This record gives sequence, C-alpha cells and structure tokens, in this order.
Amino acid sequence: MKKTMLVIAMILIIATSGLFAAVVNPGTVTATLKATINEFLLHGFNDGVTKYLPAIDVTDAFNAVTPSFKYGYTTNAAPYNFTFTMNVGDFENQNIPGNYVKIQSVASSGGQFLQIGATRNFQVFVYNALTNILKLDETTLTITPFLTFTGGNDITGNPISTSQAVSGAPPGNYEAPIVFTITGV
Repeated sequence: MKKTMLVIAMILIIATSGLFAAVVNPGTVTATLKATINEFLLHGFNDGVTKYLPAIDVTDAFNAVTPSFKYGYTTNAAPYNFTFTMNVGDFENQNIPGNYVKIQSVASSGGQFLQIGATRNFQVFVYNALTNILKLDETTLTITPFLTFTGGNDITGNPISTSQAVSGAPPGNYEAPIVFTITGV
C-alpha cells in the first residue's frame, strides 16, 4: 500500500512540475466599468414631502386665504430647449354645468412667469439647455377666484357678472382645471 501511495505521489509531482514549466505569464488584465446617465425630465407638484406628483387637489379654494400650490421641474436634458405653460380654467359648478366662478388673478413667486396675451395661458418656465445643463426650478402659483362681486374683469379681460363671483354663485361643488404643458421637447 505504501508503494502504491509513493507511486501515485511521484506521478503527481512529475505531472505538476511539467505543467508549471509550460505556463507563461499573460501580463496584466483590466476591467472597464461603464455606465450611462440618461436624460431625464420630471415635472409636477411638490407637496412638501414628494416631488413631483402628477396631480394634486387643492381643497377649500374659495377660502379667504387664496389657494396656492408649488409646481416645478428638474432636468438634465441637453441640447433641448423647452417652455412650460399653464392653462387655467374657471371654476365650473359640477352640480349645475354652465355656471362658473371666474378667476380674478393668477400670480407666481418665481420662474419666467408671464401671461400669453389675453388668454388663460401662462408661461411658467423656460429651459435653455445651453445655460442650464442640470436644472431644478420651482414656483408657488396662486390662483385667486372672485370671492365677492365688485365688478371688474376676469383673467381674459372679460367683465364678470354677479353670479360669476362666489358671493352670487349658486350652491354646488366647483372645480377649476389647471393643465401644464411642455413644448419644444
């Protein structure tokens, strides 16, 4: 038995010594780590907890405290330029369609805010990729309905009637759609 073990050990030694004699150092090896940063564009509402929500409900919009909400975006998109616009609808009575409470004014705390003619459309932000490679911008928007009738014109320049202010409007649930659009993408 000892002779068999010795023979096996000798064969292994001879076999492995010949194997190592034939190995050539292959040199250095390298690994290349690769990754991609994709372009992104996120926009929506910031409720103080989550960015960017695709929709929000601002309740009690006829309160004496004017309703407001925060809208914004973040992007790294290049070489694109685009404009964020907002369209503001009147408050329509959901119980009696065709009855409206008109919007008295729309304001913004920031951005490149401007009304586009005598329309319901407002420019909120302009993104220029040549100067804003990574950009985050937010604004607080305030939509003011006519609470009491004192005469005057709505945001499109049209005069309002007594029933188009909260003080003279029929009872019901009212909703005003506000839609944001991005052009130039």
